Amino acid sequence: MHWFPEKVEGKLFIMSLVICLGASLFATQLLVSTEEDNLLEKTKRELESLSQQQSFELFNEMSERKSQGLEAARKIQEAWSTHSDASTLPPFLKLNDQSDGSKIRVSPNLISSCYVAEGTQLSSELNVKIASAEQSFESIAPEFLTYFRNMTLITTDDVCISSPPSQSALIPSGFAPSKHPTLVDISKLNKTNAKPFWSPVRLDPEFQIWLTTLVVPLYNGDTYIGVLTNDYSLNHIFSRFNRLRANEAQGKAFIFRGNEELLIHSSL
Repeated sequence: MHWFPEKVEGKLFIMSLVICLGASLFATQLLVSTEEDNLLEKTKRELESLSQQQSFELFNEMSERKSQGLEAARKIQEAWSTHSDASTLPPFLKLNDQSDGSKIRVSPNLISSCYVAEGTQLSSELNVKIASAEQSFESIAPEFLTYFRNMTLITTDDVCISSPPSQSALIPSGFAPSKHPTLVDISKLNKTNAKPFWSPVRLDPEFQIWLTTLVVPLYNGDTYIGVLTNDYSLNHIFSRFNRLRANEAQGKAFIFRGNEELLIHSSL
């Protein structure tokens, strides 16, 4: 007499079991989905934090280098403009004649080299300017070149002073510093608009390193006297990306040039 109820109860039990299994599966999927979302959110926060930290460090790095460059430019600008008393300067050294009519000399302690273009009259005033600038290079360059690859003064007087002195070997025959494209471009600006700037990033074909140049215009009052250029290697910055390789499972880091060309990523 109880067959029918027993069959109904059996069906209800099976239905309840199916419903419970379905609910359990849904809950499991929801839990897995929630855990994945939480993991993605955590990863996103970690990458954002890492990106912000790296951006902050890179910004500080470039700001410090710019401050160094501006301070060096201030000292060299002062040396070229103030016309120090010749008695306070080391004895003038002879400039050696070159085949193209230019003159070159290297400082005794091999800190800097001086290049004077063909036809430039070496007046006593210009000699004092050169000696003052060379003395300034000697005090600045040793520490400065631990961060920058070189430091070069290019003047409207057709004089170029560089550190390290090997830079003079790179000067092309017949070069006139006053005709240097950067010098000429800045001369077209008024002093207010002639701001220090970083050049576009470029690859040094000889050493295969990426460089940018800090260019600082120099003035004696309102008179434009030249520029100080400082090449900075980006290898130090790129080395930071080695620290990011541990995060490859989560993501990759990239630096793009201004023209959207890929410059470096953490797998290189």
